[in-house]
Amino acid sequence: VSRFRQRRWDECIDICTELLEQNPRDQAAWFLKCRALTSKQWIDDVEIDEEGVADLLLDENAVAQAPRPGTSLHRPRTESGS
Repeated sequence: VSRFRQRRWDECIDICTELLEQNPRDQAAWFLKCRALTSKQWIDDVEIDEEGVADLLLDENAVAQAPRPGTSLHRPRTESGS
């Protein structure tokens, strides 16, 4: 648990693997190993997903500046003869 708190993911995974070789049904070791694996993977994903300024400014998803005709949420006013 101390290796996990110190964010030493690889050491934590190794220790849990050793514990699981002795007792494969140890749920606490499985849980801690899974948490360490996902935490390690999350850090790796964050480093990969960094976007540059050009990626942020040149986004492919564009929003139209004016609404399309006939798609307004306002109802047209109709004048009735009565």
